[in-house]
Amino acid sequence: MQDDLLDQLTNYLNINPGCGLVVIDTLQRVRRTTGKAINAYQADYKDVGVLQKFASEREICIVLVHHLRKMKDETDPFAQISGTNGIFGAADSAFVMTRDRRVDDTTKLSVTGRDLEEFALALRLDKTNAAGKTWATPRPAPASRPANNTKTAPWCRPSASW
Repeated sequence: MQDDLLDQLTNYLNINPGCGLVVIDTLQRVRRTTGKAINAYQADYKDVGVLQKFASEREICIVLVHHLRKMKDETDPFAQISGTNGIFGAADSAFVMTRDRRVDDTTKLSVTGRDLEEFALALRLDKTNAAGKTWATPRPAPASRPANNTKTAPWCRPSASW
């Protein structure tokens, strides 16, 4: 990671103690390019691991925006994460958004992680109200989950501050 990133985050969180979410767009922007001979997996795991440890210590969520490989993997959306498995391995969870074509209005959100059951959602932009989203499962919901997933998620609501 860039040398001053954790210092910047620490300062921001100290000034804004109610902040529970940090979004880094993109991971590559905060990575340090090093001339050292280091294996790619080690570099990926180390960079994401530093942020995962920081987030755990501060009890916050850090979302790392990262890109997918151009080549699709129809069987495993997480195999499309660009880079090595070190990125995926060091993170607590991964959210992958895919769609068949750029012009499609429906996107598949696949989610997996250490402490959650893997699932997928179909996300569709409501073109009559761009601020709202409609949410639906692309497959039947497991018995442990409520069957009605068509409401806007409570954490995806408008805010006056953003």
